[in-house]
Amino acid sequence: MQEILLKRINLNLKNLSYPEKIKWTKEFSLCIHAELMELLEWTSWKHWSKKKKPLTPERLKEIHIELVDIMHFLIDLCQVWGMDYKLFKSTFKIKHNENMRRQDDGY
Repeated sequence: MQEILLKRINLNLKNLSYPEKIKWTKEFSLCIHAELMELLEWTSWKHWSKKKKPLTPERLKEIHIELVDIMHFLIDLCQVWGMDYKLFKSTFKIKHNENMRRQDDGY
């Protein structure tokens, strides 16, 4: 689905040169950062504030939307670096196992 969106906005992330990969890594990382800030705005994250906003169905919906926005840009980053779902899944499992080992070792 993300490839369809990228085609629609005339963005081809295949066969990028290394400088182009760096450029798009920066662009998508900034997009993820912006979406993370939007996610925080929908939460009552400020520990010093006494005005905590309740978690309404609308707020939860907006939180979910921001999480999906973050995933869109993360998928774009994966595509920049040639990482398809199969590679992502296998790399995720390797990293997960390493994290579990680290916890077992008192990391």
